[in-house]
Amino acid sequence: ALQHVEDHLRRLQEELAGLHDKLKRLESEDFSDQKEQNAVQEQADALRKQIDAKKAELAAQVDALKKKKPAFAIIPYSGRNGTSRRPIYLECRADGVYIQPEGVLIEPKDMFPPGPSNPLASALRMLRNRYEESDRDQGLAQQAPYPLLMVRPDGVETYAIARKAIESWDDQFGYELIDAEMELAFPPSVPGTKELLQQVVDSSKQRQRALLAANPKLAREYALALD
Repeated sequence: ALQHVEDHLRRLQEELAGLHDKLKRLESEDFSDQKEQNAVQEQADALRKQIDAKKAELAAQVDALKKKKPAFAIIPYSGRNGTSRRPIYLECRADGVYIQPEGVLIEPKDMFPPGPSNPLASALRMLRNRYEESDRDQGLAQQAPYPLLMVRPDGVETYAIARKAIESWDDQFGYELIDAEMELAFPPSVPGTKELLQQVVDSSKQRQRALLAANPKLAREYALALD
């Protein structure tokens, strides 16, 4: 964006310099047309206004960039002890787990009871299949994705609940501690994933509620867990 403004500003300045040269030539001629001189002068004045506006726009964008916080991308480490597998980003905050980059929230109360039917476990299975299908459609090497839990300072309890909720996950997972103010940049979502993910989470919540309603003992344990 800055480059675009700078290029436009440079072209305007070049055009203004050309008008100044033309105006000087007209003024040096004994029998120059006054109307033409006036027209050139008006063009030059208009260009000066455009240049001032572009300079102000450029200064504003530079100032905005100085104030903008950097964004960080958390990517798999591909070194000797690393992996090239795709992460399923799970951001743990005080109010729950945000599945990124879709931004779908699963609250702590919805991750009980743990097991394969809870919303987080269901979401992981759906995303694993979704990513593998996307890789296959693109002709890419298929590697099973893994959950990467990114833990904010206020999300430690949520992290513990999430770990319990994905006990049925039949593969490895990773975690990363991140600052409260750190802005994260995620790769784009596979088209259509957010809507499908929300449907899976909502359906799983309904199953959890039905399970609790049919099992009073489990419901009491759930109430104690919330306390």
